[in-house]
Amino acid sequence: MGKRFIQRIPKKPVFKKNTYEIPKSYTDSYERAGITDSYEQKMLFHLTQFGGFRAKKVTQEMNSDKDFLDRWFKQSYDNGFYNFRANTAFIQKFGDVELKPLLRTWQIDCLNEDEMKECGFSKKEINESFDFLYKLNKFYSDIRIDIRIPKTGMTAKDLAQIQKFHGIPFLVKKPRAGGRFFHPGTSYQRISSSLRPFMTINDEKTAELDLTAATIQFLDIIMKESSMGSLEDTVLSHDDPYQYFMSTIDSYKLMQAHEASAGREEVKDILYTAIYSPKNRQKANVDRKLMEKYYSHSILVSLFPEFFNPLYRLKSKKKEPLHMIINKEESRYAQNVLQKACLEKSIPMMPIHDSFVAPKHRIKELEKCMNDASYELYGKKLPYKRKY
Repeated sequence: MGKRFIQRIPKKPVFKKNTYEIPKSYTDSYERAGITDSYEQKMLFHLTQFGGFRAKKVTQEMNSDKDFLDRWFKQSYDNGFYNFRANTAFIQKFGDVELKPLLRTWQIDCLNEDEMKECGFSKKEINESFDFLYKLNKFYSDIRIDIRIPKTGMTAKDLAQIQKFHGIPFLVKKPRAGGRFFHPGTSYQRISSSLRPFMTINDEKTAELDLTAATIQFLDIIMKESSMGSLEDTVLSHDDPYQYFMSTIDSYKLMQAHEASAGREEVKDILYTAIYSPKNRQKANVDRKLMEKYYSHSILVSLFPEFFNPLYRLKSKKKEPLHMIINKEESRYAQNVLQKACLEKSIPMMPIHDSFVAPKHRIKELEKCMNDASYELYGKKLPYKRKY
C-alpha cells in the first residue's frame, strides 16, 4: 500500500477555494474509469493527493451521491470530524497514479500595503514592489515545477512535503522580514535540501547557485555604505569566511573540556543565532539554543569583539533589528537578479533567499545575471558556488 494512503489525512485542504487545477494525469485516469463529473473528480483528487480528507460536516453535494462515496471511500467519524479515506477499491484502481504537485492559480497582484507602511517602506518602494511582483508572478504563471524522486527512495517525510508541494511558482514580499521574497505554503523554498536536486523546472533538471556566506557579505556591504568599517581584512579574508570563527571556537571548546573541532554548519548556526537575536534576557529561546552548544551571547561577543561590536553600532545607527537591515540588502540584490534573469532574459529561475535555482542548460546565463547585478549594485562580484 502506498505511504500516502496510511498517513494522517488533512482537513479539507483544497475544498474551500476554487483556485486549484487537478493535474491532467489524474483526470485522465478518472475519465478512463468513467468518472467525468467535475465535483466527483475533485473528491477523488483528494484521495490521490492526500489519501483522503477530514470535514466538520458532510455537504449536500457529497450526500447527493451516496453510491459514489460507498464505491471509493472508507468513511468514519472521530473527534468531531468525518473522515473520508481511500478504500481498497480506490487503491487498486488509482493507487499507482504518480503523485503531482498542487497547481494553484495565484492572485498575482498580492501585496500587503498596510504592513509595508508599518515596517517603514516608502510609498515609492511600495509602488515599485507592487509593479515588480505583478510582472514577476505573471511570468511565473506559465512555469511548472515538479519533484522527480524515485518512489523507492521516498521517505514518509519526503512524501509529506511532496503532497503539498506547489507546482506553480509565486512570490510575495514579507515586510517584517525586510522585504524578503517568499513563496507561500510548501514550496521549492521550504522543501528539504535532499529533495531539491530532484526538482525540475518545465520538465528540465535544475542547478542551484548559492552566495558564499551571504549574510556576512551583505553585512560588509552595509557597513561600508554606512562608513562603519569593513570585514574584508578579517572574516572575508578567508576563502570560506566561517574558517575565521572555527579555530577560535575550537580553542574555546578545548578550554571548556568539550569536544573539539566545531563543524562548519555548527559554527554557522551558532553565529547566525547570535547575529539575528537581541540580548538573551529579551529572547530566552535564543539563549537556550546557544547554551545547548555551550555558548552564550556574551561569550560569542567576547570571542569576536571585532565582529559583533560594529554590528551593534550599525543596529543603533539604523534603528532597526539586524535581520531587517540584512534582509533589505539581500532583497535588493535578489530583485536585481530576478529583473535581469526573469523579466529581461526570460530565464525560468527562482530565488531561495540568497541562492537561485534554474534549469541546468541556462545556468551560465544566470551566473552572468548574478555577476551583472553585483557589479551594478556594489562594483564587484559577490562570490558564489554551485550546490548541485
